[in-house]
Amino acid sequence: MNKIRTDIKALLTLIGVINQLDKLLLPLRIITSALQNTLPYAGIYVSAYVVGSLTDGKPIESFLPRALWIIGITGTLNALVYAVMRVDNAHLLGADVAFQTLMGEKTLSLDYPSLENPETVTLRQKISQENSWGQSLWGIIGSIAGIFGTVLSLIIGIIILLPLLASFVNVNIWLGLAFIVFIALIMFIQTRIAAWSQKKRDTINDENSKQLKYYMQLVGNAGISYKDGKDVRLFDAHGLISRYLFLGQANVIKNLTDKMAGVSSANNGANTLVEAILTGANYIVVGAISLMGALPIGSVIFCAGAVGRVVGALGNLSYQGTSLLRIARRWNIVMGFFDIPPVLPKGKEGLPISSSERYEIEFHDVSFKYPGSDQCALKNLSMKIDPRQRIAVVGRNGSGKTTMVKLLCRLYDPTEGIITINGIDIKTIDYNTYMSLFSVVFQDFKLFSFSLGVNVAADLTYDESCAAESLDEAGFTERIEKMDRGLETPLYKDFEEDGVEISGGEAQKIALARALYKDAPFIVLDEPTAALDPIAEFEVYSKFNEIVGGKTAIYISHRLSSCRFCDDIAVFHEGELIQRGSHDALIADENGKYHELWNAQAQYYAENKKISDL
Repeated sequence: MNKIRTDIKALLTLIGVINQLDKLLLPLRIITSALQNTLPYAGIYVSAYVVGSLTDGKPIESFLPRALWIIGITGTLNALVYAVMRVDNAHLLGADVAFQTLMGEKTLSLDYPSLENPETVTLRQKISQENSWGQSLWGIIGSIAGIFGTVLSLIIGIIILLPLLASFVNVNIWLGLAFIVFIALIMFIQTRIAAWSQKKRDTINDENSKQLKYYMQLVGNAGISYKDGKDVRLFDAHGLISRYLFLGQANVIKNLTDKMAGVSSANNGANTLVEAILTGANYIVVGAISLMGALPIGSVIFCAGAVGRVVGALGNLSYQGTSLLRIARRWNIVMGFFDIPPVLPKGKEGLPISSSERYEIEFHDVSFKYPGSDQCALKNLSMKIDPRQRIAVVGRNGSGKTTMVKLLCRLYDPTEGIITINGIDIKTIDYNTYMSLFSVVFQDFKLFSFSLGVNVAADLTYDESCAAESLDEAGFTERIEKMDRGLETPLYKDFEEDGVEISGGEAQKIALARALYKDAPFIVLDEPTAALDPIAEFEVYSKFNEIVGGKTAIYISHRLSSCRFCDDIAVFHEGELIQRGSHDALIADENGKYHELWNAQAQYYAENKKISDL
């Protein structure tokens, strides 16, 4: 009982979501379903009326106008169904887009810890899988509307059958009771067939969903993606795709379709047999009642047709209700995604923001563990970053450098300890205000398939002169001069056929320009040039150091040469700050980690006089 209540609650929530997306959507689909489920009665009535009139010996001219009139109304209503369906489909498509937008907005608004949480990733995968099963808005709305239409069909059918039920009382009540029991048995059999069929389909989908996902992603992308096409050709991977993906996964598809076809055949065969038995018994019983004089001959056809519609409606109602509750239960997964709560305090305290303001950042005995991990990625970090200071953060991969930046930028909050800015706990400061202080370029920075200007500004509207200046300072001027559309040039070809494919180095310059455009008090470069050789990385960092002006700058790298121009260098190792000082002071400590790292990388520096003579 509790499970049913939970399912019904989920269903009501779903209806609320659908109405939020489009208030006309359900009414339009219900109208369509109502018309589709009641129009067949008009056809049954016309057939019964014509046969009854002919049997009674009436001339054709006496009943033909009425029959044609009913047929005309039926045709008009059919045309109305198609007209409503056309409008309905437009609303349904709009609602589908609106729902995907809501999903996107929810994803974008998630706090970063929730976004990276494996549970969230699993939730999104389940949602994608449910949609791939057809359990999307289309299925939900169709089932809800189908129930309304089926109930209406059932009510009409029962009203039509009242004379038949009355005739059973007058002729043979036991025959009537036996007929009702027979119909109930037919309904039970049909419901069990439907339940078996659906369970088998769900099981087959569960067993094959993973392989199908691989098929859609790997085969589809490898076949048509121009980005993957280079690797396919250079590494002669078409043989791999042909042998493993196209052939191997084709077997998965064949397996799935064969199993589904088997289930469908068994389902259809069983239903056909049951319906044939019902139809035969139906006409025998109703015909017998007619021969006993309790019903006119025309009513035989009308009542027999109505019995078929009522039985079908009852079977559909049972199946649709069960199916709808099952869909609602699965869509609890979707609701669970929307219910993911904020995990980072957003704060309310204000903070003066201006280019002349001086900001002092300090870590107070900060430790941090990533969700699901027992090990500290950062341990007992205490350090101060003075206003407008140039500080380099160095260390091997995994030493805690990027974790420190994530905490500084409030992508995560410390597990222990606090971080302050001008003595104020950053968790108490208004989140958006605090985030506006930082321009960060991570190693895995993201450019979007929008125009160059939009990528620099991270906004659809932007200051063209400021965007152009930022690109110039980042060293992109020569490249933009070759672009016919300038700042309006689309990047990549995902949305625009004339999109421009940019190199890795060009992408890095655009990312640096974006950091400059924001004009935030803090600039953080978290190994965005790690893919470059040490010399090229040094040149980028040196140039960037010249243009950051009076901002506080934090440069993160595992290559020590890139940050020699900084007055202050912080050395991280295994999640701890183990050394801090100038290059000369650190290199003089022959027992220190910095001296060890420097000598391990010395071969690169000796090859370049520009670096070694710095």
